[in-house]
Amino acid sequence: MRAAYLGLPDDIKKRIEKLVVEHWIWHSRKLAAPQEFDKPTDEEKALLPPAYHKLVQIAPDGINKTLYIASHARRIIGMPDSESTSLIRALLDHAQQPQYQVTVKWKNVGDLVQWDNRCTMHRATAFQDQKNRRDMGRTTIHDHGPGAFGVKNQLLADDVDVLVGGKIDISAGPTPETQTQEQILAM
Repeated sequence: MRAAYLGLPDDIKKRIEKLVVEHWIWHSRKLAAPQEFDKPTDEEKALLPPAYHKLVQIAPDGINKTLYIASHARRIIGMPDSESTSLIRALLDHAQQPQYQVTVKWKNVGDLVQWDNRCTMHRATAFQDQKNRRDMGRTTIHDHGPGAFGVKNQLLADDVDVLVGGKIDISAGPTPETQTQEQILAM
């Protein structure tokens, strides 16, 4: 998503610099399977609440910028729904152009792919090899950066005690739905 950011016109970069996006897994699930994920239950919403991230992230090197957007992007805080939907769609279309894509061709047993989720939008495709089995593993490295847990959850590695029942407790304070863009960024 770094290359996609660099490929944006300067006026768009300026426009999106301080925007905050609500990311919600239920949004992407509804887009993918509207009949199955029409309306999550209150319990499901509580278990997987939205997360809020700056649309333009700065890499740990403090220099490079990257787009932080994918199919979970539901809306841009403080923007009318129609404008928000249009901008999200335009940015996704831009980021999904062939010049910003890498496709892995599995060739050898033991091939390995790794990526940095902070600057990569990824998706799985069907595994076509009928002779071999795919063995998938995942390693997650804790991100100590200021945007790692989103705008509302500015946690540090030492603050993991805020986990309650396996999820981050963000119950204190007003919700991003009731706040302006500036209030969220000030958190």
